Amino acid sequence: MFTADNIIIICICLISLLMATFPTVTLGNKVLIDIRLPEKINRLCSVFRSTGRLIWPMWYLIMLYSIKGITILKYSKKCIVNVCILVICLIIQIVDISSALISRHETFANEQKYEYSDADFWQRLSEYRNFKCVCFTYQAEGTYMQVGALALKYNWMMNSFYFARDIEGIRQNQDVLSHEGPKSDCIYVFYPNQQELMESMEDVIRYYNMGEFIVGITWLDDDGNVNDFSYE
Repeated sequence: MFTADNIIIICICLISLLMATFPTVTLGNKVLIDIRLPEKINRLCSVFRSTGRLIWPMWYLIMLYSIKGITILKYSKKCIVNVCILVICLIIQIVDISSALISRHETFANEQKYEYSDADFWQRLSEYRNFKCVCFTYQAEGTYMQVGALALKYNWMMNSFYFARDIEGIRQNQDVLSHEGPKSDCIYVFYPNQQELMESMEDVIRYYNMGEFIVGITWLDDDGNVNDFSYE
């Protein structure tokens, strides 16, 4: 017999299943269904990195109702059997995710230390001028942690960092740099594939090659002093 509560639960499960499955349904390497959604819906769904996790509400409901079905008989002679079933399920769950838990613990329990071959460069740069910020002109996750550790050490603000979700606006940094001009109290981080942008800013920014990325600071400070910082 379907009650109002049951109908609601079924609807939630169906919606969860559809959202997790669509708009593209595949079987192996074959695409079975591919539905083109409006851009507004795509933006809304892009909040989730993977739509597969939208199946979680349905899965949680199945688990909760399974536990409820087992515990309904708690006043019967099968009480001990029910408790044993739940304990076994819990043990299986813990064993199943144990490797992931250990990996997570090893990742976050140990202090992460960064060593820099150019540590002296950053120390001298921090003493050369009263910098206040580090500005990434391009999204490059590989150097966020490295530069972030330096920013923390020297108390510099950052315009971006490695987040689970992109912060809108980082893509416009190149335009902001070109239109508003660089600030003398900011360190700019460029990358080799930005050669055209760097060449266009040579009159106002001096560059220092760090290998994986390029550091840039203005030729003039706020007092009009010419940049004479050098590092070999």
